[in-house]
Amino acid sequence: MEALLRWATDLGVSDTPPPRSPSAATSSSSSSCLGRSLVVADFPDAGGRGLAAARDLRRGELVLRVPRAAMLTSDRVMADDPRVAACVRAYRSRLSPVQVW
Repeated sequence: MEALLRWATDLGVSDTPPPRSPSAATSSSSSSCLGRSLVVADFPDAGGRGLAAARDLRRGELVLRVPRAAMLTSDRVMADDPRVAACVRAYRSRLSPVQVW
């Protein structure tokens, strides 16, 4: 889990508001992207791990920032892996509307 959180931190995933100045962005000493608003928690009745609120949250409050570079999107996977792209093109007509591809 620590390696995953370090990876996410390196990509810019964070549960803190964006820095107001460029110098504030480099002064962060946290090695984890979570802890201010969210924590990793185990939910055995719901099937495993997930994110839980670390404190009371306000309506409309930003609780997680995920840069586009950290997102696994169908466009990105299709662009990055020609084999996946070929499979999706070949079977697109068989995919259901709930499947993201």
